[in-house]
Amino acid sequence: MSDLTQKAKEYCLTIWSRKIRLAVAILTAAILFAISFHYLYSGINKRFLMFTAISLLTGALLACPRPECRYVRFLLVLFYLILVPYKIYQRMEQPIHNMTEIQKDAIFWNLLIIVLVYALLLLVSQRVNLALGSGGIVLLFLFLLNYYHMQSHGSPFFFQDWKSLGMALPFLNGRQPAMSRELWYSILYFLFFIVLGFWCDIPSARNIKYHSCITGLSLAYILFFCFLRSPAYPAMPGQQTSRKTAWETELRYGYLLSLDARIRNNSSQTDASWYEKFPVVCHAAGMTAEGIAGTNSKEALEYNYALGQRVFEVDIAIASDGVAVLRHDWDADLGQAEKLGLGQGTIPTSAEFLQSPIYGQYTPMALLDLYKIMSEREDMYVIIDPKYEKDVVGQFSIIVDTALDNGYESVLRRIVVQLYYEEMYDAVEAVYHFDNYLYTLYYIGYPGREKVEAFCTENQIPVVVMPCTWIDENICQDMAACSLRLYGHTVDDEEEARRLAFLGADGIYSDNLLPKDMREWLMQSSGQ
Repeated sequence: MSDLTQKAKEYCLTIWSRKIRLAVAILTAAILFAISFHYLYSGINKRFLMFTAISLLTGALLACPRPECRYVRFLLVLFYLILVPYKIYQRMEQPIHNMTEIQKDAIFWNLLIIVLVYALLLLVSQRVNLALGSGGIVLLFLFLLNYYHMQSHGSPFFFQDWKSLGMALPFLNGRQPAMSRELWYSILYFLFFIVLGFWCDIPSARNIKYHSCITGLSLAYILFFCFLRSPAYPAMPGQQTSRKTAWETELRYGYLLSLDARIRNNSSQTDASWYEKFPVVCHAAGMTAEGIAGTNSKEALEYNYALGQRVFEVDIAIASDGVAVLRHDWDADLGQAEKLGLGQGTIPTSAEFLQSPIYGQYTPMALLDLYKIMSEREDMYVIIDPKYEKDVVGQFSIIVDTALDNGYESVLRRIVVQLYYEEMYDAVEAVYHFDNYLYTLYYIGYPGREKVEAFCTENQIPVVVMPCTWIDENICQDMAACSLRLYGHTVDDEEEARRLAFLGADGIYSDNLLPKDMREWLMQSSGQ
């Protein structure tokens, strides 16, 4: 016991003698704690204790010398490799989506890829601590790249995106990327693991042959599990898997693995759960860069797609020549009234409408133009708002025929039909079977939980939409009891969006609010 006490005293004296490093350590811990307190503090709770401990431990690692015992060092490195990769992966995923959607196989493969990063850097650096520490830096870079690519493009970063990375610059220049609570919490963890990685070391006189052998074995091990034992080879987006599989469950991919490949099955069934991924519907194609709402214009759609919107609500009107175009109605001005003679019961032809810029600067679109854009952007969903029309069959015949006659039937799987009343469902189904429906109540009013539940359950409609002013705690409880998703419209105010999130709504229609912000408010409301 006396020997142990003496060694502890000597260790403390060594720390005290390194006064410059001790000062740097204290300053680092204080800075990390101050930033964490600013972003994460919400009372004395588990997260407060965690970010305090991580801040202090990061500083302590900078001040403390490595233990001299080789066995202790070996155990520390082993402990690092067992526990840290999963925590790193978790912190890469959490700021972007719910970890419960990630399947175990995807987690396993991502952990192997993280270990491969360490193995490759071990080959290059010949030092365990350099491999672990620099590996953490590489993974942090990939995480931030994915996170901000998700904010600007709404999708994970793939290797082929390097050539288009500049597309994110207008977004980054026009909107300062926000430091969300979960983002900083992940960065804090990464900083701790990077410092811990540089601190853990196993001194070795082994030459490059030794490290080459270890790295080769690691690579072979990972390739074996990822390719030979997997149910299907990874395929790039838009491709089928390389061999047949009877395993029908689609693997949810993680954001590290998505840098290389998606894992898909051979099923042609489209993932219809747009409401699980996107808590904001971009209303009327969203607000333009100049702040004008309600245009349904090409510029508004492209601008908001670049900001990360993926679910767009558009208004459909039928021109006098029977062509579907994107416009709310023929009474609104939009800078076209004088040229088109609107407001006098006149309905222009589609050619006249498309040749008349909205407010003199924005490009009007026909429904066919929208289908073309959807075919190029396979992650886009569109909610069509056809307004209340007596001739539902005639209206939807035009909407469907526009796709069928021009080779765009595949995009109809990503069309969400907005129903105004119960009978409308049968009328639409008489024309074409759509995969996606929602039930909007502003036309008929709220008929009560029982009627809404019965209609939506019978027809497998997962989403109910109503004006945000109707939504209160009782409405949210009704929809939750029916297992229905609730969206409110139209919400352009952050405080109103936060109110709906904390009441229990699942999403909103908005001209200007973004999915990334709504996701954060929903996470805050659930206490995550």
